[in-house]
Amino acid sequence: MRLTSSSPLPGLNEFFDQFLREGNLNKFYRIYDGSGSVGSRSGNISASQFPLSGTAYADALKGKNSYETFKVGGKHPIRVITMPVMVER
Repeated sequence: MRLTSSSPLPGLNEFFDQFLREGNLNKFYRIYDGSGSVGSRSGNISASQFPLSGTAYADALKGKNSYETFKVGGKHPIRVITMPVMVER
């Protein structure tokens, strides 16, 4: 059986779509590949709203989690949790 998906982890988009439908409207996700390109993201954010700092990206490439707080539009703080998902090939 061959699985195809635009996400690096098949089924992940469906999981997050279900998660976000259950009243968790303030939760967002974005999945980056090793080159820093966005492979998948939740439908409730635009491509430019979600910051990823260079430090968080560098730490993720080393397998480390990071936690940062940003103000979006100078108004509302958001907590960004970066959790690397390492896939052996």
